[in-house]
Amino acid sequence: MRNRFPTETPTEKLPETDDGNTIRELIAMRHTVTAVCAPCNHHEILDLDGLMERYGHDMPLRRIALRLRCTKCGARDCGVIVTPQTRPF
Repeated sequence: MRNRFPTETPTEKLPETDDGNTIRELIAMRHTVTAVCAPCNHHEILDLDGLMERYGHDMPLRRIALRLRCTKCGARDCGVIVTPQTRPF
């Protein structure tokens, strides 16, 4: 009987990690990015233009999120919320 589930890996490799959108892409899509502190729930909208000047336009948001520190309590347990631009009706 032939094995229906081959153990060979596919020849085309997928990227090892997908770092998500870059700062340039977020600015181009006109998204708003909000940093949220898990311990104290403090939140603040990030300045994407300022982040682009500091880290470069190709820096992925996921890598920036790892560097965030809360300005209220100093915790490093922060996440980000990406909000797409909405059009008024």
